[in-house]
Amino acid sequence: MSLHSYPIYDSHRDRLLSDHQELLRSGKYSDLTLKCGNKTWHVHRFILCAWSKVFAAASDGYFQEATTHLIDLKDDDPDVIEQLLNFMYRLDYDDRRYPTGEEIESFLSARFIAEESSENSAANQAASGTREDDKVLKTDDTFPPKALMAHKSLMMNVQIYAAAEKYDIELLKEMSQCKFERLAFWLPRWSFPSILHEILTTTPSSDRGLRDTALNICIEQVVLDSLAKPEGSADWESVLKDDPDFMMEVFKKTIAKSITAEARHTEYGEELQKRANYWKAFTAAKAERVTGLKSQISDFQDNIDFLLRHLTVVSNGCICRSCGGNFNPYFVPQGAEHTITGGSLRCGSCGISFLIENNTT
Repeated sequence: MSLHSYPIYDSHRDRLLSDHQELLRSGKYSDLTLKCGNKTWHVHRFILCAWSKVFAAASDGYFQEATTHLIDLKDDDPDVIEQLLNFMYRLDYDDRRYPTGEEIESFLSARFIAEESSENSAANQAASGTREDDKVLKTDDTFPPKALMAHKSLMMNVQIYAAAEKYDIELLKEMSQCKFERLAFWLPRWSFPSILHEILTTTPSSDRGLRDTALNICIEQVVLDSLAKPEGSADWESVLKDDPDFMMEVFKKTIAKSITAEARHTEYGEELQKRANYWKAFTAAKAERVTGLKSQISDFQDNIDFLLRHLTVVSNGCICRSCGGNFNPYFVPQGAEHTITGGSLRCGSCGISFLIENNTT
């Protein structure tokens, strides 16, 4: 039986990861030092080298780091490296980022301007509809603002993805991509140009992990911005102009999506036409059936008139020619359903019948 089949496996795994996290916190048994900016970590080569071929190469051979046991990551962000180490030691990292006071003040100022602009252009918005990012600015009364926190968390995931690519940690790339996609489609449009700029400047064009997600968002948001608020598309244009290849991808996929949408609309129109033709034929058949029923009702009315005429005659004190008694007749019809072509009048006393015909049918 596999170890994964035992319920106790989860508790053992959690205990192991907790012990690893404690080793990172305390630096106990450390044999390697990482330095980045104003932060220093006493880490363990067997963990770093197992995760990253880059750290393994730096720790082996004739590199300076192999003899000094010190790796200085001078070109990296300390917060990003801290989360990279958290992933190595406990298989997860915290992408939550809280804005600074200056960022919150800037955000609230932008919200105030957006609300004031919204009030001054109420007639224009009534004609064109309120944009979703304006709604976020006006309704996000949390502190710190959720939209700003989501923006910073998304930026952190992009930076961690770039670090995972740099240090060749494939599983960390997958996790940061999942967290990025979870947040990306919930952000207001005003925040994404800066995110896109970070993706295009920190990942190679051959790495499609974040770029494909960003490409889909661009197609949705750039088109919406162009239609809903053309003057607000300047941020997108400035970012896309810096990467002509990505801009061409956006244009190509936008055109392909438009062609696909047109084909779907054509197919949908044909389906609607088929349904319309079906209901038209159905209605015509029902109308023909109603006409037939009206004809049958008319024939039936003629038959009733026929019977009434003969019954009126025979009920006026007629005497039976066979038995000489009071005729007192009853009628035995002949003919198909709803169409009486004739019948017999039988004497109520002796049962002798007299044939009559419906000359009106």
